[in-house]
Amino acid sequence: IGGQGHESVRRAAVAMVRVAARHVRSMQRVTSYPLPDDGRTVFYVLTDAGVFSASAWEQSLGEHRHALASLFHAGHDVITQYRVIDEGK
Repeated sequence: IGGQGHESVRRAAVAMVRVAARHVRSMQRVTSYPLPDDGRTVFYVLTDAGVFSASAWEQSLGEHRHALASLFHAGHDVITQYRVIDEGK
């Protein structure tokens, strides 16, 4: 979505992909992509074998009390890098 031209965004995105790769084995293969319920985060990971998904409560992710917390925080790092670029304009 336009951030690949910024090294900080690219680094954060690559890190997130690496974290996602560590978690994909614990996810379920899916063919539909519903939005999460309030207070939940849903992850969709696109691989050569299809799309895999898992979800968790945001609070447990944010407080590092869920196995997917590292993926949640890696995603937030990508968002933060975009925000830093936007604030610099």
